[in-house]
Formats: sequence, structure tokens, C-alpha cells
Amino acid sequence: MPKRDDDESDKDSQFRKSKWFTRGWTLQELIASLSVKFFSREGERLGNKASLKHQLREITRIPIKALEGSPLAQFSVEERMSWAEKRVTKREEDKAYSLLGIFNVYVPLIYGEGQQNAFRRLHEEINKSSGNYQHEEPPKTHPPLWIVPFERNPRFTGRDSQLAELEGKLFAGESTTKIAVAGLGGVGKTQLVLELLYRTKQTHANCSII
Repeated sequence: MPKRDDDESDKDSQFRKSKWFTRGWTLQELIASLSVKFFSREGERLGNKASLKHQLREITRIPIKALEGSPLAQFSVEERMSWAEKRVTKREEDKAYSLLGIFNVYVPLIYGEGQQNAFRRLHEEINKSSGNYQHEEPPKTHPPLWIVPFERNPRFTGRDSQLAELEGKLFAGESTTKIAVAGLGGVGKTQLVLELLYRTKQTHANCSII
């Protein structure tokens, strides 16, 4: 019997330490889903959102009423923001974007704008939806856009002459021009252009890349 108690205690400890509770996007999954089932690493069912609501409240600091489906508008902006304080995301802007569903607002996803700008736009939309929005003069300058849905290839190598030729044609004098990269399938056109984009980001800091 004591062994069974130890097993249950170990399972509870592992459950509370799960990285799932530290990720940004899983906050919406936990709150929005009507039913969430939890399993151990070995595949043993631990329970669901309803049966584990008290443990979930202790782990996440989210009120049981919110876990049970009460309208999130009943909870203050500050309280809802606090639910995500210790959560992390791979991309810094996702810390703000992962809260859109929590506040029932929408902002365009602009990767590269930085976490500060992403949260500024999020707060503006929250204020608009609550009727507290006050018009502010738009900033005179806007941060350059970076909307590239692919990671840089760390194994890319060579092809410096082609990259130099592309950059020379793309940035001609004071203006930019249009170019097309053509070739047979599988010769590496996508990887070549992707590497060009990341190099352009480094050498032309004020250039928007979409």
C-alpha cells in the first residue's frame, strides 16, 4: 500500500512539472477546450480538465470558474495577463499573439516586430474592444516587417557568387528591382532565396522582407 501512495505522489509531481504548463500557446488550449485529457509519459490516463481542476488551479493560477467555461470577460485584463506571465514561446512575438483568444481580439501577426510592439498592438485592440481606446498619433516611423515562415538552413554553404549576383541585381543604386530565380526542380532555388533573405536582413536593417 505505501508503494502505491509513493507512485501516486510521483505521478502528481511529474504532472505539476510538465513543460505543457509553461508554453504560451497551450494556455488557450487549456481554457478554450471543453474537454482536455491528460496522460503520463507511459500513456496512463491521469484525468481530465474536470477531474484535475483543483491541481490545474494550483499549477496555473487560473480560477476554476475560467477552467469550467465561464466567460473570460468576467476576469480583468490584468488577471488574464497574469496567467501567461511565466509562460514562454519560441518566438518572442508569440508571447503576445498567444493571448489573442484569451481577449477575443485580432491583430495581424508580424514576426520581426519584437515583443514590445506586439504587446502594444495587443493592448490597443483590447482597449478598442472594451471601449477605452483613445486615438494616438501614429508613430512617424514603423519597424521593418519580417514575414518569412521558414527557419534559416544552418547547413547552407557555398553559392556565394550566386548570392552576390542576386543581391547586386536586387539592390541597384538607390532603388530595388524585381528579379526571378528560375531553374529545374530540386536544384536548391528555395534554399538560395532563403539564405538571401536572412543575409539581407543583416545587411539592410531597414528593409521589410515579406
